[in-house]
Amino acid sequence: MKTLYHIKIKERMKLNINIFRRKQREEAYKDKYLNGRKPEGTAHKAVYISRENHEAVRRIVGMAGENGTTISGYIDRIVTEHLERHGTELENLYRKKSHDAVGQITISR
Repeated sequence: MKTLYHIKIKERMKLNINIFRRKQREEAYKDKYLNGRKPEGTAHKAVYISRENHEAVRRIVGMAGENGTTISGYIDRIVTEHLERHGTELENLYRKKSHDAVGQITISR
């Protein structure tokens, strides 16, 4: 079995590059989602998530979050990205559903 010392220099360099890229992705993730910045706006609404998801998010925020990162701030950033990423699909689904609902309305005389 090869150990790290027996791996060729080229393979070690690839390994170091992969580790560096993974750390960059981790830092980018932390900067985007776990940065401690408060969500914009002042009107807050309560939402309910499963106990399992709440516990997982609580652990993530507690372990990886910067000072001031909150569960609601973390979830708000995830939902914001989701809506931005899938906005076109969501708008199309909304239009289709609205069109279908309008087509079902009948006026009785």
